[in-house]
Amino acid sequence: MKNICRLLCVLILCAYFTLQAAAFDYRDNGYALSEDGKQRVAIPKPYTVKTVIKEFGGSQTTLNSPQDLFLSETGEYYIADTENDRIIKLDSDFQFIAEFTQADDSALSKPTGVFVDNVGDLWVADSGNARIVHLDEQGKYIEKFVKPESDLLYNVTSFVPTKIAINPINNYLYIIMGKQFMMLDAANQFKGYVGANQIGINFFNWMVQNFASEELKFQLTKVEPPSYSNFMMTEDGRVVAVGMSSNSRISIINTVGSNIYPSGNYGEVAYEDDGTPINPLFVDVTIDDNQIISVIEQNSKFIYQYDFEGQLICFFGGEGLSAGFFGMPSSIVSDKQGNLVVLDSMLNQIQVFQPTEFISLVHNAIVQYNAGFYEESMASWDRVKEKDSTYGLSRNFIGKIRMKNGQYTEALEDFRLSGDKVNYGKTFESLRYQFLQKYFYVIVISAAVLFILLALLIKKSRKFISNLQAKLWKQ
Repeated sequence: MKNICRLLCVLILCAYFTLQAAAFDYRDNGYALSEDGKQRVAIPKPYTVKTVIKEFGGSQTTLNSPQDLFLSETGEYYIADTENDRIIKLDSDFQFIAEFTQADDSALSKPTGVFVDNVGDLWVADSGNARIVHLDEQGKYIEKFVKPESDLLYNVTSFVPTKIAINPINNYLYIIMGKQFMMLDAANQFKGYVGANQIGINFFNWMVQNFASEELKFQLTKVEPPSYSNFMMTEDGRVVAVGMSSNSRISIINTVGSNIYPSGNYGEVAYEDDGTPINPLFVDVTIDDNQIISVIEQNSKFIYQYDFEGQLICFFGGEGLSAGFFGMPSSIVSDKQGNLVVLDSMLNQIQVFQPTEFISLVHNAIVQYNAGFYEESMASWDRVKEKDSTYGLSRNFIGKIRMKNGQYTEALEDFRLSGDKVNYGKTFESLRYQFLQKYFYVIVISAAVLFILLALLIKKSRKFISNLQAKLWKQ
């Protein structure tokens, strides 16, 4: 009887700890990175799954390898259902409205990009037909855009548009063309390129450029910079793009073509068993009204989130078949309520993620700081610390606020704990300047006294040495 009781106790304990482990499954959390950026740190869950949509209606009730998702200004969703050769339109509750399969009496073929302008017209990257088609709100054909005729495009051998957008400032059509964006006007005329990625010069390239033969230099010019993979257009005409460049995987290109987003090696580098690095692959990006940037990393199946200064806020998700995880995330948008809507090209579904109280506090604190409301931001960060005292970003922002308030000693400790070497150095310089300013007269007088004492000491020393030399000479 005792043995049976013991066995039951062991089974109960095992079941209890198994349930506890399941309840605290590490994959159910969000993550940040450690101070050195090499270790994942669990944080409170940033987003929860609000809904999963698998049935969409139309001629095919399910999706087939969809590649793009777009949210219009009026709240309708458009999906480039690539392998079903169609664009489908859904209302704000993801109910089917219409599907578009034809343009100019010919069927769409493998559409990979979709965009809706401010009057409701539909623009489709009809990749299989090597064209962009322009439809009205009801799907009536208006026009098409193909490879433009221009002497400047002698090196463009193919025209296969994948992702597109209309710039609201100049009304040009923007198309990803590898390392840069091609611009077309309303008459299908080539208007130039913008946002070209740079190759970068290392020591080997510098040596070749300065000392190699013309043949080797010609070979070097064939090296192409990394390509863009996706982008979106903001209301003020900025291009928010992601690509494969090691130092600018996230770019915000302003109206003059310059990247204003901090350069950096965003995402995590994974490694094969043999040590071969696997660089992050960002495939889509969205920026919300609070200037919070969310990107899809397709290798790890994580959603990474950054602020406008390039600081990592969190990342979540991962590979899996259950809600909250992804098979192959392909596109992401953010709605007016702060929800993230993610399209999955392998699971052929949409997941809607709503922010938790924790991440809403973080976003609110960042917005308050950027607006200059430092006291309110400090209070919000204190609330964030109550929920997670180890969250590094809170220490970083608190350090910035303290530095602005002249609390350099406290800020120095905050930057040390958050691993922010740049702001630590700036704070140390400010602390040193404050010290010199406070004790300037003491330092000057002390230096003067020391100088006089040193001069007297030298004079006495010389006299002593002279007398000593004279005595030694007499002897």
